[in-house]
Formats: sequence, C-alpha cells, structure tokens
Amino acid sequence: MFMNHPSRPDLEPTTTPSPIDIAWAAGFYEGEGSCCGYKKRSITAHACQKNPEPLHRLRALFGGSVNEYANPGTTKTGTIFNWVVAGDKARIFLALIYPFLTVKRKSQVDQSRALEFLFNKSSAEYSREQLLDQLITYYEEHSKKTIRGMNPEQRKSYWRNQARNMRARNGVKSNRKLWHKRDAERSQKVDKIIPIAQGKVS
Repeated sequence: MFMNHPSRPDLEPTTTPSPIDIAWAAGFYEGEGSCCGYKKRSITAHACQKNPEPLHRLRALFGGSVNEYANPGTTKTGTIFNWVVAGDKARIFLALIYPFLTVKRKSQVDQSRALEFLFNKSSAEYSREQLLDQLITYYEEHSKKTIRGMNPEQRKSYWRNQARNMRARNGVKSNRKLWHKRDAERSQKVDKIIPIAQGKVS
C-alpha cells in the first residue's frame, strides 16, 4: 500500500525482505546504486549491472522495474541492466538499508530528502510495516498544511490572503507599466531634443 498514486501490480514487490535480504541489498546498493530527489517529493533509487540476476532479486524484494539498455563497448553483450524504484517504494527501500550504509551513501540519501517522512528519527527503529504506517502519518500531517486539510474558516482566510497578494502584485504590475510609459515618453523627448541641438532641424 503506497500513498502517492494507485499501485501498479507489475511494480509491486513479490516477497517480504528478511533482515539478511536487507543487509545484502544495502551492500549491493553501496557498490552499484544511487538515489536522487526531484522537485518537491519525487524520489528514485536505482542500480546498474551487466548481470541482471541481482537486479531481479532487488525488484522481487522492494518492487520497481528492471530494464535493459544498449551500451556498446562496456560489456561483451553490449547491453546493461538497470533496476529503478520510485516514490514511496524508494523511500521504504532507502529507509530499510540506511542503517547499513557508509557515511558517504547516507549523505546522498539525506540530500535526496527521502527520509523526511521519519521526522528526524532513526530508520533503524522501524520495521517495514511501521515505515508504511509512518508514511501514512507523514501524508496526513502534510495534508493539514494544504488547502485540502483546512477547515472552512482556514480556507476563507487562505483565499482572502491570496486575493490580497494578487491585488498587491497587480498594483506592482500597474506601477511598472506606468514607469515604462514614462521612460518611453522621456526617450521620445530626448530623441527630439538631440537633433535640434545639433542643428539638424530648422
């Protein structure tokens, strides 16, 4: 169960990872993987390998997909395989392996903001099921800060402030138009004065 979008069965994990599986995945990710965050909350984790077998194991344990790419010159077959997991599945994966990672890899995860749903708590304190529950709590808290989570009075106040800000922005735009108009008028006056001063106009 993941909160961002409806689940796609082909991207779901097919087995529950054991502690040994998680430790193995952390070791493999340490050498072959990386993660990154896009925009506000989009997270991806991936790993590349010429042998697809460990990538299919990651896919079975944590979900995601394994894709084959042409990469001439790097392998005998001219292809390379990439496992990628995104969104909440990536968050769960990174949270589970985080305690086993080196400082360098932990820093990459921190920079992606993948674990902000833990509210600065250690991921080592959570099982996979508890991480899922924590994700639900995180989204509930986040929704309270959006207009969907506001009560009627808060929504009125929100739209009142939006209208006030819009009027202020329109006022700035009106002033800018006036300034540009005045600048154009000054330029026209200067264009008329210069030829007269040079004696080009009788």
